[in-house]
Amino acid sequence: MKHEGSSRRKHEYGRFDEAAREYVIATPLTPRPWVNYLSTRRMGALVSQGAGGVVWHVNPENRRISRYDFMGLPEDRPGFYVYIREADGTVWNPSFQPCQTPLDNWECRHGMGYTRFLARRQGLEAELTFLVPVNGDAMLWDLTVRNNRKKAETLFIANYLEFSLFEYYKEVLGWIVLRNQIQFRFDPAVQAIKYHYFVHQAANTNPVFLSGSGKPVGFDCDRAAFIGRGRDTSNPLAVERGRLGRTELPNGGLGIGSLGYRVTLKPGAARRIVWTVGAADTWEEADRVALHYKDFAAVDAAREGLRTFWDGFLGSFQTDLGDAPIRNMINTWNPYGTYATFYRDRDISTELPGLSSGIRFRDAMQNCMSACHLYPPEAQARIELILRHQKADGSAPNSFMPDAPVQPHQGELRCDNPVWSPMTVYGYVAETGDLGFLDRRLPYLNGGEGTVYEHLMGGLRQIARDSGAHGLPLLKGRDWDDHVCLFAEEGAESVMTAQNWCYAARLMRELAAKCGRQKDVDWIDARLAAYTEALNAHAWDGAWYRQILYKGKRIPLGSKARRENKIYINTQAWAVISGTATGKRGIACMDRMRALLDSDVGIKFLVPPYTGIPEPEDRLISNGPGLGENGGVFIQANCWAIMAECMLGRGDRAWEYYRKLSPPVISRHVGPDRYLNEPYMYSSHIVADPDPRRGMANLSWLTGTVNWMYIVATQHILGVRPTPAGLRVAPCLPRAIEHVKVHRRFRGATYDIAIEHCGGARREVIFNGARLKGDLLPLLPAGERAEVLVKCC
Repeated sequence: MKHEGSSRRKHEYGRFDEAAREYVIATPLTPRPWVNYLSTRRMGALVSQGAGGVVWHVNPENRRISRYDFMGLPEDRPGFYVYIREADGTVWNPSFQPCQTPLDNWECRHGMGYTRFLARRQGLEAELTFLVPVNGDAMLWDLTVRNNRKKAETLFIANYLEFSLFEYYKEVLGWIVLRNQIQFRFDPAVQAIKYHYFVHQAANTNPVFLSGSGKPVGFDCDRAAFIGRGRDTSNPLAVERGRLGRTELPNGGLGIGSLGYRVTLKPGAARRIVWTVGAADTWEEADRVALHYKDFAAVDAAREGLRTFWDGFLGSFQTDLGDAPIRNMINTWNPYGTYATFYRDRDISTELPGLSSGIRFRDAMQNCMSACHLYPPEAQARIELILRHQKADGSAPNSFMPDAPVQPHQGELRCDNPVWSPMTVYGYVAETGDLGFLDRRLPYLNGGEGTVYEHLMGGLRQIARDSGAHGLPLLKGRDWDDHVCLFAEEGAESVMTAQNWCYAARLMRELAAKCGRQKDVDWIDARLAAYTEALNAHAWDGAWYRQILYKGKRIPLGSKARRENKIYINTQAWAVISGTATGKRGIACMDRMRALLDSDVGIKFLVPPYTGIPEPEDRLISNGPGLGENGGVFIQANCWAIMAECMLGRGDRAWEYYRKLSPPVISRHVGPDRYLNEPYMYSSHIVADPDPRRGMANLSWLTGTVNWMYIVATQHILGVRPTPAGLRVAPCLPRAIEHVKVHRRFRGATYDIAIEHCGGARREVIFNGARLKGDLLPLLPAGERAEVLVKCC
């Protein structure tokens, strides 16, 4: 099939290869860049289906290696390019981009920690794989070219990487000067281009290099020499000529890394070339890494190590759920996405330029929730890092820079910052059984130290201490909904934070009881009662719960008395999750939410969207109507609606909400040319009416949706939920699903769980042939295996 960039019919951009754990993109011109994260802790990269992307070492804010134009045209450039020049002058790329030379066959396969391109042109085949070795300090470009023609072919092959200033923002602020404080030289001893960085006041000056296997026939460090005048990466002069100019930039400039090879292939013969982009703490270490990956055996070992890592990572939870798109998400792509989100937080994507102000306290803590199950040691380290930035009074900053002498300016505080910590730590203790973790001592940001337990209780006490006239937490600047700051005033109170607090406190109460802290149990009980009373006395609007309360006569946000933003999704879902909705109010508010907010593309954040702030006749100073928090479909908030429906036992409704927002489902429903984002990874939000782009997704990968969707799918819909006492199995399935199997590793043991579902609420659990009382599975010694049958009839 010719690939010339022609438009594709609906649904034909790609497919899942479930056995290979790959998403196969069948045409290079996707609606947006469809990317993959190649990242294992220190070295990181994102690469698109067109080989566009960016690579960094440790973090992309001040240790960026390559340049990427986030808003330029053509989009998704530059990146990681390999050029193949044939003897007749034809130049093509295994990635199709940037030359866009027609190919007979082409595929991009995004896999677990790697991306592969398979291309064929008139009997020449190329396979190009990008990967980052586990715990490595390098990005490998592994190319194999095979000649299936009937005659020998001589090819000129060169790569292209455009170097960036380590501190990307300085390219805008001071390139005119700082370009003179870098240099690019070729080192014949290791056959590598070396990037020397001595920019004034740079946070890092670590060595960076680009090396290649064997001995290249040429190199270029100068972008101008490689590209030529009036050209770009689609038609570089050096490749057209079939030779590199051996240029260096000893006094700075626009540096690139290009190493060229001349290859003659007999019929049936193949040639392998590996380029390595790496970073290190010293030049001696950089040379060691460069030389290491010149050995193809080391590259093969890195590829095998990557497979082993992801087999182990994904093997902790697998299901044979019959719904193929959902099975692919639960087994592979959703947990895979949590890894990128865990390590990258909200720093860099094709829509985020990597200029973050550090790690966001509440977001990073929530990102740890799924990590507690999937990779507990890393979760523990991250939890400790976050808690070390909590203050002694229990408050927490919006964000922080680890180990930085000066922390970033915080702006308006978020009243919910510390409320997520008990939820996450509970999940860690539940997964590992390590109650001793609560006694671990950690410093506070502003001096002194306390145990993990004291950090958690301190955060809860601080929120409870800062209450308003109605007895609910003061909003201060904002709560989880960043946009309520636009409606804030002194003394405003957050209904959602009170509900968050109650859920977190119930989990904390369980931990306190296990630790014998009866005074804390009693205090939590009293505060739960007080918040429950206040919420139902002051936040209930007659048919649903309000969002923000004011101390004067101002109409609350989320009230039917308002002309706009009358009802919000969050306070309805959290009324159920928190257990504070009394009587039948939980069902009532969720039903009203469904009637007023639900749509075929998800549950809207609020209705009606606001057209002015604070009133319709005022100027709009926020997202337009139907976008994000202003009436768009905010998918993380939908996660909580799913969780609430599971708690109400309404499996059909929970499944409906969950399934329609699964990326392959929603992309197919609205069409990939409207949805735009990757159909294999969750996005942050979807545009809703009245915006004419209704159904368009925004901000994929680095969003809280990824973590929370995994939690609701595995722990609430499938219902395999860790607790400090052991593994609990309480599925909440739709009537349409009759049989499910789940493979779950838990504290070193393996549980093979079969669920038979006939639509009833009564649950029977049979463990290794014996009927249990309740749904809590007995703990097994590490290494043992259990057969579990759950009958829901």
